[in-house]
Amino acid sequence: MKKLITGSIFLLSLCSTLSADPLNGEKLLDKAIHGNCITSPDRVAMGHSQAEWTAFYQNNELEAEVAKVCQSKNPLKAFDEPYPKYKKFIYEYLMYHASDSGSIPRC
Repeated sequence: MKKLITGSIFLLSLCSTLSADPLNGEKLLDKAIHGNCITSPDRVAMGHSQAEWTAFYQNNELEAEVAKVCQSKNPLKAFDEPYPKYKKFIYEYLMYHASDSGSIPRC
């Protein structure tokens, strides 16, 4: 019984760490666009609705759209190599702070 409980706790913690997190996305996006964007990450996210960000993500146009909102050539250039690995985190952040999300950005 003790092994079953321990195993369940381990699986739950593993599942929670594998899912994307908006806070990680904010840190990644802020690091990527720092110096390459005219605005902050939350302003980038508020540039579109959740449905629009989902469409960009599903059509692999997320990077191009962030570049449009930032008015920069390639603001996510810092993540060229590991970008696919972090794309889900950035997407979750953009969804969490989209214009129609009702989320209030932190100060």
